[in-house]
Amino acid sequence: MEKSIFFLNDLTDKIVDLLGLTSSFYDWSQEEFKDNPPRLIRLQQIEAMITAFCGVGISPQSFIDGDFIRDRPLEQYADLTKQVEDFIKKEWNVTVFRPHKQSLMSLMIELLHYKERLKKVFYLFRPGTITNSSPYCQYMNSIIQSYKPSLKEILHEVDSMIERVVQPQKSFCTMPELIDCGYPDVNLVEIDFEML
Repeated sequence: MEKSIFFLNDLTDKIVDLLGLTSSFYDWSQEEFKDNPPRLIRLQQIEAMITAFCGVGISPQSFIDGDFIRDRPLEQYADLTKQVEDFIKKEWNVTVFRPHKQSLMSLMIELLHYKERLKKVFYLFRPGTITNSSPYCQYMNSIIQSYKPSLKEILHEVDSMIERVVQPQKSFCTMPELIDCGYPDVNLVEIDFEML
């Protein structure tokens, strides 16, 4: 049994998880994963979460690519656009900024891939991963533990930016709401072990 409340970052965590198991998200389909129950269930969970947070009709591919942005007015992103405009004026001394949807779409896919890379690093180098008793390994572990800002804090910032781009219809979803959208509430750890 999974937790009872889900946020947008739970959806993007699941997307990143499946990205790490596959070579391309463009191949994601129930037909493609029919012989691989762990991947099929992950895909079904992602599809249900996208429906719950963003509405019907957005596939995982169009979510990752940011295609849903095409159907939105650019004014919906006025706050984010203003912050980017202020940034480039200050940092790059550029006075003309013309926002467009393609940039926001590119941002969406880059953020998800960035999160994927960060999670790989966070998993491989999280505190306590280096367990060898060598003084050199212990020294490296202490450096990782003292790193500021922590990778967890960076992931939080990435998740916050993803939320600003997606602008979900709901801030959170409950398990019953997800199940109503077709979410398989199963123990993925058990299913993963069955495939070994």
